[in-house]
Amino acid sequence: MKYKSFIILAVAVMLSLTGCSEEKIREAAQGIASEINSVANPAAAPASLSVEGGEAAEGYEYENEATKLTSDTTYHNEYLGVSYTLPAGWWLYYLTEDNFTTERGVTGDSTLLDINRGDGYTYLDLISCANLQFSTRDNHVGVDLYAESVDGITELDEYVEDSLNYLLRPYEDETYDLISEDTFSYGGRDFVICYIGVERETEPYEMLYAFCALDNDYFLTINLNYWPENTDIDTILKDKVLGKLKIEY
Repeated sequence: MKYKSFIILAVAVMLSLTGCSEEKIREAAQGIASEINSVANPAAAPASLSVEGGEAAEGYEYENEATKLTSDTTYHNEYLGVSYTLPAGWWLYYLTEDNFTTERGVTGDSTLLDINRGDGYTYLDLISCANLQFSTRDNHVGVDLYAESVDGITELDEYVEDSLNYLLRPYEDETYDLISEDTFSYGGRDFVICYIGVERETEPYEMLYAFCALDNDYFLTINLNYWPENTDIDTILKDKVLGKLKIEY
């Protein structure tokens, strides 16, 4: 989430204007960073509940609430030309309803979308979901979809390079290493897929990023977070993510 730092900075400025001490400002900023990281990165959320059934990985799970879908549900963004059908039985954690909705005819006007604007880029959050409620299970997969436009970047390979420069930077106690990178075609679109390993003081985990170019100078990013023990990640990407994704324009 490239806009995380902007949120923290804005809160820090607001608190300083109200006369809060430097210690209070630092505590608030750290708390916000932790909450954002819990939603965007399932494996990073601290454990608080026991989980029955399945073999649990070392102590991490979501703290935020989730909704289990009882039927396949399709969400649309007509400006981007992207639709995604979340499978029945999956869990919905976060949805930016102004950007991704089950209703047709309401997301075609870019002026009505919830767009985050930073220094040289615009960013649209779409959806955060998972195949299981708790990330302690070895076969848990967290999925995030977002779209981004970067000034001066029009080609997919340029966007992938720019994204990796950001994604592979160390963050707190975590280090990121590119395991492999490949290209493939799906649904008439070219994708670049990157596998990233994450090392930290606690249980390591892995991330998969799939990138493709959209119209309107935007790029779609699909992010999967999972435990190294999960050997079904490529099948989940094909059947439950790409197989449920439509790029219509």
